[in-house]
Amino acid sequence: MEQHTTTTQAPISGDPSVRRQIAGTAFGVFRGWGYQEIEVPLLDHFDSLRAALDPAQIQRMFRFVDRQGHLLVLRADVTPAIARIFANQLSERPLPLRLCYAHKVVRIERSFTQEKLERYQLGVELIGCAGIAPEVETLLIALETLTAIDVGEFEVHLGSVAVVEHLLAKLGAAERVYSDIIQAIGERDPVEVGNLVADSECPEPVAQALRLLARMGPNPDAPTELRNLFPADGELHAILAGVDELAEALNALGFGGRLFVDLGQVNQQGYYTGTTFKIVSRRIGTEVGSGGRYDNLIGRFGKPCPAVGFCLHLESLMELTGHAASSSDSEENRPTRVTVGRDLVANFSDMVKCRQDGSSAVVDYE
Repeated sequence: MEQHTTTTQAPISGDPSVRRQIAGTAFGVFRGWGYQEIEVPLLDHFDSLRAALDPAQIQRMFRFVDRQGHLLVLRADVTPAIARIFANQLSERPLPLRLCYAHKVVRIERSFTQEKLERYQLGVELIGCAGIAPEVETLLIALETLTAIDVGEFEVHLGSVAVVEHLLAKLGAAERVYSDIIQAIGERDPVEVGNLVADSECPEPVAQALRLLARMGPNPDAPTELRNLFPADGELHAILAGVDELAEALNALGFGGRLFVDLGQVNQQGYYTGTTFKIVSRRIGTEVGSGGRYDNLIGRFGKPCPAVGFCLHLESLMELTGHAASSSDSEENRPTRVTVGRDLVANFSDMVKCRQDGSSAVVDYE
């Protein structure tokens, strides 16, 4: 049986200075759009976040008991923590509230051969606005950020969890079956979706639509195909019209070449309520960021408030920009070497002069 290898971040892996450089570029974009940085605690009480977590999220979290017997969790997802902070401390601020962050998160991310525990994330949250306009804003920020970092070619896969949820509401099955169907759609397994709906009294148009979502991938004709399956479903048509409107706005703004409609995408975060999107690198073929609308999340901690946001995976950005290796290898970045022997004052005077001139310097000891 193949063993899983658990990996953690080495103390100097990936060159922290390069991470800071990329994060600095991103924050320059965020501030340019009027966003303020927010700090999120590394540790939090599990009970204070429980309302925002689904079972799958809880399974990926690290939990432990403190000296007083309280159950604590390490920061596994920034968005629920920001939602709680807003509900408890910032809800009286004028809206909309624009927040940005750069944090390490700790959670179990499984692949076929290893578990990755730590990852750096940076992103934005736009709180207090419903409708298409805030979604356009956050997507434009994501696009500008990736362009500023120079990650090369990438795609935005646009979808809506409201489509899947609306179809599942027609199914009338047990909640456990809902979760299994969503997982099968996320794994692009129409056969398994067919098996699951066959065990329930599912109307054939619904079964056909769910199988369609599981196999379609990015498909600009998806909204039309679903409308044809449900010609009299006004609620579904309204959801699809929202996806169309967002796509048309981004296309008119010049980003249509990067945009692909994918109504079958599902997200591991269970708090999204409408528009979702994933950002995929064309070069390495992996997800480098994701986001969406989460209008019900803040209400789990207090007064309901609409919100939308996204996060980017910093390690993936480093890989795409070719900065995963140390940036100190190039000739121009190499520091001056200053040898310090018996004459400490004279030798360190050379070091002080280098630093006063703004040059990098490293001491070598005889």
